[in-house]
Amino acid sequence: MKTQGEKRAEYRSLKNQHRLSGTIRSAMAKRTQREELAGRVKFAQFAQKKKPRLLPLGETSVDVANTIARKQRPRVERWVSPEPSARKGLGFQIIERDEGSYSSRCRYRKIDYVPMVESYIRAFGSRLFARIANFAGGSVVYRHRVPQGYFFGTDALGVYCARKNETRENYRYHLTSDDVSAPNFKSTLRSTIIAHEKKQIKERK
Repeated sequence: MKTQGEKRAEYRSLKNQHRLSGTIRSAMAKRTQREELAGRVKFAQFAQKKKPRLLPLGETSVDVANTIARKQRPRVERWVSPEPSARKGLGFQIIERDEGSYSSRCRYRKIDYVPMVESYIRAFGSRLFARIANFAGGSVVYRHRVPQGYFFGTDALGVYCARKNETRENYRYHLTSDDVSAPNFKSTLRSTIIAHEKKQIKERK
């Protein structure tokens, strides 16, 4: 991919040859928009080929899910912890899970109530695609690039982010819904990973 300087020189040459209408700045801006759109389309196509992974719920998502669930079903007592779901379009729902009868002589069934939150992710290399419930009847799509010097990977625990060339598994930071939906994704994630690394170093001592 050409650098900004190379692109500017290209347009300056066209301008000198009277083959460019408008300003160089305008041409640069339009080119950036075209490249960003092409990148998003290519990424979306690639993301659809990757099998989604469940994105664990962060503390904030869990708290919100619990609060909304109890407001919607105030008489329910058998609540279990909110769970993520990879079902597209689920948003936020409360499902009933049959845990069997109380005893062989009892005809009543034990029903657990589970707040289900749409929360799944696809990530590879430098890019991330995720969909998380917005708790207002729909979901939000997130597309992020990895912080410079890091990469996304997938293991048995889910999607993680780590420094390039880092091979120690305990230094991998596994993402949650709170990480993905956080403002200033790159800087926030970088700070979180650094804190995770410091914790690992401290535990080694």
